[in-house]
Amino acid sequence: MNMKKSLAFLCCSLLLACGDPATPAKNDSAKKDTVKMHPSRLPDSVPQKFGTADAAQADTAFREFAFVVENRYIVLTAKPDTNWVAGKPHAPAESKHRGVYFTFADVKTDLLPAAYAELQGNSFWVCSDSGAYKASVSGFKLYAASIPHFGEVQRWSGSDGEKKAADADEQMAWSIWRSGAVLLVAEFTTDPKEKISGLLGFAVPAKNPAPALYARSEEDTSKIRKDAAQLMQATPESKVLQQDFKKAFPSLTGSWWDHESYESFVYFTRGTEGIAVMNHTCGSPCGSEFFAEKTGAFSLKKAGAPLLTMLFMQGGFSRVMIAADINGDNTPELLVDDGFGNYAWISRVNGVWEKRFHLSIPYFDCPC
Repeated sequence: MNMKKSLAFLCCSLLLACGDPATPAKNDSAKKDTVKMHPSRLPDSVPQKFGTADAAQADTAFREFAFVVENRYIVLTAKPDTNWVAGKPHAPAESKHRGVYFTFADVKTDLLPAAYAELQGNSFWVCSDSGAYKASVSGFKLYAASIPHFGEVQRWSGSDGEKKAADADEQMAWSIWRSGAVLLVAEFTTDPKEKISGLLGFAVPAKNPAPALYARSEEDTSKIRKDAAQLMQATPESKVLQQDFKKAFPSLTGSWWDHESYESFVYFTRGTEGIAVMNHTCGSPCGSEFFAEKTGAFSLKKAGAPLLTMLFMQGGFSRVMIAADINGDNTPELLVDDGFGNYAWISRVNGVWEKRFHLSIPYFDCPC
């Protein structure tokens, strides 16, 4: 995982892809028939307001994509007006997923810009890792979230050896409110039979076709994992990491890839299409002489001779939460998480992979 833990606010980001395609090892002719290299790296972001506009640009909201948090709220903007707050944040703050604590405040709906208020009753496709559901907006709230230090969580609960304060629940809610990302969100309702899961999802207008979700596959992926690892190690970035590794450990032989390494792998399928994502980490982010973390995304055409193609390789996220085609181009978009409160929506635009939308929750915990 990377060490970017700055106090970031919600923004929309567009990444310009770059990097030359690498090629398979020349002495591996058998691999050339089944493995194709085409990594498009995603470098630093260029801010672009779209879909999560501030109040002055509210009319651009919901035109294409919005994040969904806590399975029940669609993010409208990260720049709510403080005059919209009605009352104080609800106590206690809640936590359901990966250390994220959140609280709410009610909204003075009569002060909301028309572009938001008029969403009342509108329908959207709401998607999580459990599927796509038709939902309608039923109200509005101000949502605040952060990832607090574990010591503060212990103090709130009284598990630090001290007696829990009588106003600990209020302290907790105010701490999250003051330190967290504060978002205007739309509450939505779905059919009671629908069971939406996961911390994070996304929403698109109901006038669009239902997003086509890729399902997590339980099939044997040992061959795909082996090919994916070979592709990642053949990239120019990997060669640079090998040089850095040798500088850190001049007496060691072998590859950076094998140094104190651990990895995660997920494989999604839809029809004859497959999407594989491998996250490979070496060393520790806390005090290690050498640390590297890279994630590679790959497509697999299962029709005919299987062909594994690298889509891009990037540091900065460790988990793919959802893979879905939301625009009908038969190419998946990816909802990703870096483990430090940063979430992004990655899609291909004009043949180039871009990180188009970015949601950040302030991180105060210790990665060690």
